[in-house]
Amino acid sequence: MNIDVYNYVNTISKRIKNKPDIPDVQQEVLLILCNKDLINKPLDNKLKNYIKGIVFNYSTTLYKSFNWNVNSLEGLTIVDLKKEVISICDSDAYKDMIFRIRRYVFENYYLVNKKITRWKVFYLYLKSYSYKEIATKLNITYHTAIEYNYKCIKELKEKLILN
Repeated sequence: MNIDVYNYVNTISKRIKNKPDIPDVQQEVLLILCNKDLINKPLDNKLKNYIKGIVFNYSTTLYKSFNWNVNSLEGLTIVDLKKEVISICDSDAYKDMIFRIRRYVFENYYLVNKKITRWKVFYLYLKSYSYKEIATKLNITYHTAIEYNYKCIKELKEKLILN
């Protein structure tokens, strides 16, 4: 691998607007360069422009795939405001699920003096905090917050089997 190509990919990918996508964009660009056998080529202006194009196209595609309907109004129907809106948080099933999760965490972590940072991440994410807000609030990294939430969900599926 040409280290100049690698450094250039890292430098260019840091210019994208959506900062959490940087590692994904870097990985995808390097994968494309490996597949096209360009990773060992010397870094010239033609290769630089090609890398810039890949970074821009992939970051745009990645951003649009996750945010395609954020500001869109088409396809929405007018809701009858006379109907009462019931939140899922008010349902008995949701309350039962939260009670079982809290009891599980209390018995298996809190009583045994294990760290409960993972479960704090899970709870904050359940309360609609973003991973970035959770990472800032709990003083952990963004990727650690994602990993902790994943591990909690996986453990709940294996051990608790919520129905």
